[in-house]
Parts: sequence; structure tokens; C-alpha cells
Amino acid sequence: MTAPEEAFLPPFLGNGAPDLSLRRFGFLFADPGLERRYYVWSVDRKIPLIRVGMIASAAGYAVYLLTVFLLERESFDGIFPAVLAFLGFLTAIFLGTCLAPLRPLLVPMTVVANCISGLLLVLQIHELVASPDRFALAGTAVLIPVMFGFCVYQLSPLLAIVATVPFIVLSMGLLFLDYVSGDISIAMAGGLAAMQLIACNTGVFVSSVIEFNNRRTFRKDQIIELQRVQLSESRDAIRRYVPPSVADLIIKGEKASIDTPVRRRVTILFADIVGFTEVSDRIEPEDLTALLVDYLSGMAEKVEKFGGTLNEFAGDGLMALFGAPNYAEPEQQARQAVSAAREMQDLMSQLNERWLRVGIGRPLKMRIGINTGTVSVGSYGSQGRMTYTAFGLQTNITSRIERAAAPGSVLVSDSTYQLARDAFGFEPGGEVECKGVHYPVPVYSLVARPPA
Repeated sequence: MTAPEEAFLPPFLGNGAPDLSLRRFGFLFADPGLERRYYVWSVDRKIPLIRVGMIASAAGYAVYLLTVFLLERESFDGIFPAVLAFLGFLTAIFLGTCLAPLRPLLVPMTVVANCISGLLLVLQIHELVASPDRFALAGTAVLIPVMFGFCVYQLSPLLAIVATVPFIVLSMGLLFLDYVSGDISIAMAGGLAAMQLIACNTGVFVSSVIEFNNRRTFRKDQIIELQRVQLSESRDAIRRYVPPSVADLIIKGEKASIDTPVRRRVTILFADIVGFTEVSDRIEPEDLTALLVDYLSGMAEKVEKFGGTLNEFAGDGLMALFGAPNYAEPEQQARQAVSAAREMQDLMSQLNERWLRVGIGRPLKMRIGINTGTVSVGSYGSQGRMTYTAFGLQTNITSRIERAAAPGSVLVSDSTYQLARDAFGFEPGGEVECKGVHYPVPVYSLVARPPA
């Protein structure tokens, strides 16, 4: 690969990406698989051009037939079958552009059509036109299929040469025979031959430029596609390590809204499994890992389903925020948190059925604590690693409430209760003493069904 081509390729394409380098002066991809994809891509791009070319050719031959019928009636019967058959071939190619299975054959069929078109034009003009004008018309007959083959159909230089050489050779041969028979001078024969060769060389040059640019356009498309895939993979990776709501803001370029901690009223949820450490000693590490994946994945899904941000895992414990980073009214966030908690407890019953089969010994129960209050939310940590979380007294209160909850229950603070009591059923759960709070915190236990 030449230096300019190396400079063209982004540096990130080196690891596992296809080889996008070009060989043979830029007319062949080094990767055979990429060359095959380029062929399919180029055919798809040529289909509209082939359709236009077939329509134009068919219209030209229809006019040609009409002209012969009106001006050379005695020659019409001789040319009609050949031209009609060729029109049928053009129609078949046009229909082939609409059928996906036939598309790989379109380029070869176009080459054949171009070749036949040139042969028909050269032969019939030479045979039908008796005046000296046929010598000039023969040159035009060569020029038309050359421009179609090289420019309109965008055939590669090699295929275009294959398509045009037969009728150029035929035209040269007819010029030579006319010269030998004395119908044309050496000067005219040489001039017409030179004109045809110039037309062919110009077509080769134009075709080479088109092919050269098409390959680079295709390569740019591949780079864009690789960038899109890698960006998608990067986004998925970000969402695996960062809460989705936070990841979305980062991806949108709105990380300023989460970088600086702000004071906000949010609803906080803490949850953990009772006696998990004891159970973890009974099962194999591989089974323990699968159990944790089941648990954490399922709980994360429930939190995110109700608009929460699962911002922290700690063993079998988790912490989630409702109302941050995406704002929600306090009543809405409280109801979302309680809804998520209820479904999380329902999920525990389903998970226990699977876990008992791997030998946990007894069903596990989860306790959940929920509290609504004003905390400082934002990104905390070092320059190298940041975590989106909440700090403040209300976070500590939520942790205390969660520890006070009975296994298998959901315990909420009075502030959450006041916001969600119209949507759910609660019963008084006493009071919880919280370190740093000079008064006991009233709590309420979520009941299975709301009051009538």
C-alpha cells in the first residue's frame, strides 16, 4: 500500500478490521472478500444506470427501425429479426435489474449487450447506407457504444475494452476493405481509424477515473460502516459499565449535566439478599457467579423498567436512584421506586425456583428500603475514574431503613409514604433510629395489595 493510501486509513482500523488497502494502481482490493463485496456494491450502484442505458438503447433502436422502414423499405425485412432479437435481449436485462437473483449476471449481460449493439450498428450502417456518408456514420456507430460501455454503464476498464474491441476491430476491417476496393482514400481511412482509437482511449481513461473513484467511495463507505459498528459497540460497552440513563447523556454530549454534583430531591432504593454470604459458601464458584448474574441482571431490568438509575453494585447489594439524572416529580419518582421494588420482590420468587436446583439449600429473601429526600447527586471520584451516585444524609437513612426491613419486605420512609400512599397499600412499620438523625424515622411496609 502506498504512503497516501496508508494516510487515508484511520489508525483504529488496524485491530481486527478488514484490509482496506488497494493494489494494482488502486484497481484491486487486497482482501478477496472485500473485492467480492465491492462487486455487489458496484452492481447495486450501476442498476439505475443500466436501466437508463437499456431504455435509451431500446428507444434508439426503435427509432432506427422506424427510420429504415420509412427510408430503406427494401432493407427493413433484412434487419428487423436481428434488431427485434436485440430489443428482446435489452428487455431481459432491464427486467433482470428488478430480480435480485439475476443481479450478479447483470454486468456480463451488459458487456454482451454493448458488444452486440456496436456490431449491429457498424454492420448495418456499412451495409445499408450506400453513400459515402456511411464512413462518417460508422465512426459515430463506434462512438455511441464506446461511451455507453465506458461511461453510462460504468464498466470497469477491462470489461469495457472486452465490450468494445470486437466492433472496433470490425470497423477497422471494414475500413481496410473499403480502402482496398477503392471506395475510400488512405487519408480518410486513417482519419476515421484514428478517430475511433481516440474515442476508445478516451473511454478507457474516463472509465479508469470512474472505477478509481468508485473504489475509493466504496472504501470510505466501509470505513464509515466500521466506525458505526465500533461506535455502536462502544455505546454498548459504556452502557454495561455505566447506568444507561447516564450513558445516554454521555453519548449525547451532555455530560456537563452529570459532571458537577447538584442538590436534588430524589428517591433512593437500597436492596440486598439476606444471608447471601452463608449461602455462597455452599455452592461452587461457577454456580455462584451464574446466580449473581441472574440476580443483578433481573434487578437492573426492573429498576430501568420504571425509569430508575442503577448506579451501584456491592456484592449482592444494590443502590438505585429515581429522579436523577433524568428529572422526575417527587410523586412520580416515589411511585416508580415502589413499583420497581414490588416487581423486584416478585422476581425473587422466580429466581429461587432456579437457584434451588443448583443447591442453595433454602430460598433466599431480599429486603428493600426506600427513602425520598434531598441529596447531592453527580459524578464523584478521581480524574481517571468517576462514578455517578448520591451523597448525603438521606442516603444513609435509606441504608438504615433497608437494614431494618424484614426479609422479603419493602420498607419505605415517611417521606416516600406520603408521596405514594394513594397508589399503593402500606401499613405502619414502626420507627427506625438512624445515625446522625436526632429523631426516629417513621417507616411503612408495602403490602401486597392497595387498599380498596
